[in-house]
Amino acid sequence: MFYKIIYHSAGKIKIEVPFLKKVPMKEINKFSEYFTKKYMHEGISSVFVNPLTSRIIIFYDEKIINIIDFLDEVAKDQVFSDIKR
Repeated sequence: MFYKIIYHSAGKIKIEVPFLKKVPMKEINKFSEYFTKKYMHEGISSVFVNPLTSRIIIFYDEKIINIIDFLDEVAKDQVFSDIKR
């Protein structure tokens, strides 16, 4: 999963994920559910996916999680590679 950081401050990051624009709305819901189930853990308080802008906003606790390391881990997930095809 390729992403670009649009905005980042302590506790909030907004990323752009270009392939989201190519994903049908039905798949976006699956993406959101999968992401929430697999990656919501201590340190991540909420995630908002906007398929119209291809952006994801993540609220997190910077004392608990390194958000850049987290995003790099998520980017390696094969499921996201499969979705964009």
